[in-house]
Amino acid sequence: MRKLIFTSLFLLSIPVIGLSQDVSLNAMISPNPARNYCEISTSVPVELRILDMQGKVLIEMGKSRHQDVDLTMIPEGIYFVHLIGENQVQTLRLVRSEK
Repeated sequence: MRKLIFTSLFLLSIPVIGLSQDVSLNAMISPNPARNYCEISTSVPVELRILDMQGKVLIEMGKSRHQDVDLTMIPEGIYFVHLIGENQVQTLRLVRSEK
């Protein structure tokens, strides 16, 4: 004879103010394509990482709403700009060109 075990599951949903609001980063890279420098602006402070096509981090910068990025140390090519905000992550494409 099998014994039946009854369990009850009670879920409590409590909204957390501030965490459910999705804040857009409103990111902009200028100029793009860029030669030696570019400016990256966002509406909220973000950490910035520039990665090559293999995912290797080439440039890393601390939290800010405006970053002046020196691109002279990386060769021409296409890169990913990974922006990490408080509640959101966004990836943009950056082209570095000598022309």
